[in-house]
Amino acid sequence: MDKEPAVTPEKKQSVIKGLGVLGLLGVIILSAWLAVQVVQVLPNALTSLASLASSVYNYNPLVSRDLVLAKNESVINLNEPLTVSWELPNITGNFVFSYTCVPGVTIDLATDTNDFTSLTCGEKYNLGTSTTLTITPRASETRFLDVPYKIAFYRPNSDTPALQAATTFTLLNESLALVETLTETPPVTETVVNETIVETPPPTTPVVATTTVTTPAPTTPTPAATTT
Repeated sequence: MDKEPAVTPEKKQSVIKGLGVLGLLGVIILSAWLAVQVVQVLPNALTSLASLASSVYNYNPLVSRDLVLAKNESVINLNEPLTVSWELPNITGNFVFSYTCVPGVTIDLATDTNDFTSLTCGEKYNLGTSTTLTITPRASETRFLDVPYKIAFYRPNSDTPALQAATTFTLLNESLALVETLTETPPVTETVVNETIVETPPPTTPVVATTTVTTPAPTTPTPAATTT
């Protein structure tokens, strides 16, 4: 049986050095990749931390801040829904909806967790942590109406809203517009006034009598006869 060739110490050393070089290259490549990832992520992380620190430092529970709303329409028809959405803040609390009393208007409200029908104007309705709601007006006695409403965010055990948005939607009642269009207008009666026509006689030119003067013809005198 043949013996395996013996590996010399020099050959082992060269193999170890080769593996060491490959390992070093791998470490360098991995370190470069990690450095790139850190550079990409670090600015966003620092920005988020700075924003969070600023919001915590500047937060005042007695100051109400604006809540930014996103809505699909500003003018809606009767019985058609209006969808409104917003972002959830990084603080605990609940959203509340209310609307101003407008004669002849009632509203239905729906969120992803609750449905409210025939809301009472001026009352506050708890929306929880929902960030989307649907407003559906159900009655209107006027063709065009502006309906103000408000969405506010309250922290626990606080009577002052931390966030709020007050806006308005315009309600259009097309049925009333149609009725007004189809209403017949009574015909206008013309009053005929009898006028008396007075005929004016044509002007007359006075006739002036002319006198014709006849001049007698001149006479030639006859010479007298001479007697011898």
